Amino acid sequence: MRYVSCPTAAINAPVDVVWVLIEPAAWGSVFDVRVGSIDPPGPAIVGQNISGETGLRIFHLKLTFRMIEIDPRQHRLCPDVHLPFGMGNIRETPDSEILQIQNLRQ
Repeated sequence: MRYVSCPTAAINAPVDVVWVLIEPAAWGSVFDVRVGSIDPPGPAIVGQNISGETGLRIFHLKLTFRMIEIDPRQHRLCPDVHLPFGMGNIRETPDSEILQIQNLRQ
């Protein structure tokens, strides 16, 4: 069974265009997230921790991301994502065809 969450979309863009989205400080201009902290700051690197929130400011939902794998040659980005309400982990892997999202609920 395939799992798709909102907002998820297949895109028709060169992988090099999509790959620039690994700059966590700019995620707020692409995704519905307010980035709170990036440690260490800068482009995504293995071991980096990113925290932020989404939703209305009076009812904000906290999000945390930890980069566990990055392979620029294969265009693979693997964050460990913690969502509110125990929704599990998500692994995102951009490739030359589509942005694939796989639910890795644990």
